[in-house]
Amino acid sequence: MRVDRHSIPGESLTSALAAVPERLGRDTKLAENGGPFGIEMLADMLLDYAAARTVEIDPRVETRETWLALTSAASLYRDHARAQTVPAGGEVRAFVDYLGVGFGFLQERDESLSAHDWVRAYQVALAIGKDDVLLGLYPLVRSLPEDDDLQGLRAFWAKQPAETYPDSPEGRMLRAIAEGDAVAFNAALAAALERHRERAGRYPRDLIAWGPLALAALAYEAELPIEVESGYLPERLFTRAGPEKPSTDGPIARPGFDAEGAARWLENVGKRIQRKVEHAFSPEVLVQFRFSAMAGPGNHMAMALSFRSVLDPRAESAAYIDGLVLASESFASAFRLASVPRGTAIAVTLGGRTEELPASGPNSDASDWVYARAAALAWTSRRQADIAILAAFDADDLHSTIPDTNAYARACHAVLRGRDPRPHLRNALAKTSGDEHWECLRAPRARLLERIAEDDADGFNAVLADALGLYRDYYSAGDRIDDPDGQLSFDALGLACLAHDRGIPVRIESGYLPRAVIEGLSPR
Repeated sequence: MRVDRHSIPGESLTSALAAVPERLGRDTKLAENGGPFGIEMLADMLLDYAAARTVEIDPRVETRETWLALTSAASLYRDHARAQTVPAGGEVRAFVDYLGVGFGFLQERDESLSAHDWVRAYQVALAIGKDDVLLGLYPLVRSLPEDDDLQGLRAFWAKQPAETYPDSPEGRMLRAIAEGDAVAFNAALAAALERHRERAGRYPRDLIAWGPLALAALAYEAELPIEVESGYLPERLFTRAGPEKPSTDGPIARPGFDAEGAARWLENVGKRIQRKVEHAFSPEVLVQFRFSAMAGPGNHMAMALSFRSVLDPRAESAAYIDGLVLASESFASAFRLASVPRGTAIAVTLGGRTEELPASGPNSDASDWVYARAAALAWTSRRQADIAILAAFDADDLHSTIPDTNAYARACHAVLRGRDPRPHLRNALAKTSGDEHWECLRAPRARLLERIAEDDADGFNAVLADALGLYRDYYSAGDRIDDPDGQLSFDALGLACLAHDRGIPVRIESGYLPRAVIEGLSPR
């Protein structure tokens, strides 16, 4: 069976596609003045944008950009539903994942959550498999009035007898799922899509039939075959397939970047770094800020290296290599300051300058995330002094951020000490699903280090290709487009250098992996 979807005027599609990210960003800044409606407006904009992309740009819903817009819309519909349960004077919070920004406001008057608004939020979250949003919606059911829109769902949740389901396409679909009747389900699904086409409005978001799609997701989960084909029912949505995995065939390219902009940023970078080095040794720095001051040149140099990699992708310049060395030394020296009790005088070296400074002692700046960055830079630069400093640091003194990040940092610490990292990596990889940051940045590096620990050359290169593709895709969506961080993966580069030094050949070709760094640097 096939149900063709209706068409939307071209100007509506063009407007929806042009609204993100510029108009979305402007309206987000104003949304706190619009009450709950402001949240709904942003969700509608993102859903229109995602649906408009399915016409020509992404008909199979394969790109991370479309998925980010969809998941952001789902979260905002949940926030909108929650907002309507907050009493007058209470605080409302919302977050626009696509932009990475949140906002809040005080509720001006008492609101009431309608069944329509809750069902819409539920349908979008269910259709795209946003489980955390669903978990946030279920407690709101008790705030809802008895309503025909919920009759079928209440019967389904309570596993009530067949006669309690409403005689509607939705009710018949839910009853068929409960009874495992694929024929009845697909007949009701086709009828629901036909009705949607007849009633569909002019908004691009109507190009996806959210109610039938949500129930198709339930049916798929119940292992019923979905035999209706339709543009209203993108298969990657109801199967929870997520964005298409990046291709690992051929060289892995980085996102495009403005070379002139990179060159402008790098103007006078040497003077800026020197000022930060001077500040790192300044007697005016308070002891509790010693760590961040010493890591400051490394953070700035890491940004400079991202820009420099645009102009010097093969890392052939002395400035590139010198930058890696200084960044590594900066982070290692910061951890040296955190390795002894606060106020203890300890000698540190940075940029050819050695002085005794009062130690910061362990603090929140000396985190597991920063330690992982320091380890990656030490493996890249091959600075033995930095490796020794990081190995000597007590891993129990790391400020913990996220459990899997802490486990990964401890695995890096074990490697630096010449110990087996696999017990820590098992903890880092115990989590099997998460947000985009986990999927694209945190999990791949743990998998890479695991393959190194197993001395698995083929596995390492397969994971490396996957990791670089995910990193590229992560920085090719939402507000991360044109982020210079997308030009250089310090984790992947550091682990590639570690693998090379352990005799594992690095076979993947990519702008992320300059051979002059992986193969050309030696211990120093």
